[in-house]
Amino acid sequence: MIYPGQDFSTFLTDKNGTVQRSSLDLSFVPITGARVCQETILRKLQCPPGSMDDPEWGIDLRTYYNASMRSDDLGVLGAVIRTEILKEEYVDDADVIVLLSADGTLIVDISLTLADEKTYTFAFSLSERGFQAILDVASNPD
Repeated sequence: MIYPGQDFSTFLTDKNGTVQRSSLDLSFVPITGARVCQETILRKLQCPPGSMDDPEWGIDLRTYYNASMRSDDLGVLGAVIRTEILKEEYVDDADVIVLLSADGTLIVDISLTLADEKTYTFAFSLSERGFQAILDVASNPD
């Protein structure tokens, strides 16, 4: 993966080893740490393959909106999302749960373990309103 002048090996860490790399969110607000990883993953899940510098980077989950899905399809979609997340060099592991609400909204809950061995959770929804982060990055209590 090509980063704007940095890769995970150049992310700054504090004295506790926590990632401190900074970036901008989509509204150009400066962000740091695990939030950078969350934003990168959310962008990856919204981009069609090949729309960034790397032709293999991206999976456009918007293609799943309004799809007729059964419970086993949700499990497969969760596995697809997990596979894409694990391609990121700063991710050690990811647990992905995909739910479908009665109104057709896809809800994705992600527990992300980064290379600094800390686990963070976040979630987003995909609906007629597009992608919406519904929980901010939160560090799980040790």
